[in-house]
Amino acid sequence: MFIEAKVMELLMLQLEQISQSQTNATASSLKPSGVEKVHAVKEFIQKNLAGSYSQKDLARMVGTNEYSLRKGFKEVFGDTIFGYWQQLKMKKATQLLLDKSQTIAEISREMGYKNPQHFSTAFKKHFGHSPSERRG
Repeated sequence: MFIEAKVMELLMLQLEQISQSQTNATASSLKPSGVEKVHAVKEFIQKNLAGSYSQKDLARMVGTNEYSLRKGFKEVFGDTIFGYWQQLKMKKATQLLLDKSQTIAEISREMGYKNPQHFSTAFKKHFGHSPSERRG
């Protein structure tokens, strides 16, 4: 029984190594130029939080197609382009809400929302409470 347990342990270790090598092969499926393009889009998003750009616009900006950009972004950063953008907007909005120097409507406009109600809905969906509740 002891020998059977050791054999099973060795098999499990080998399967784990195979699984890890396949994961590493998948993680490196992007060419270096593709990784650079994905990072360029990330930097652009960070500098243009309030902007309204489609994935097609972003892909065109860095010289790739939408599919490659979406796939590469998810592969490199583990999130979708929109998900990452939304995360940054909500983080910045939280900072502005805690600062209390701007109204919620002003913060909404700064984050790129045309309607404060849309901002409030997105904020509540993201955090589970409204901007005014966060402000306290």
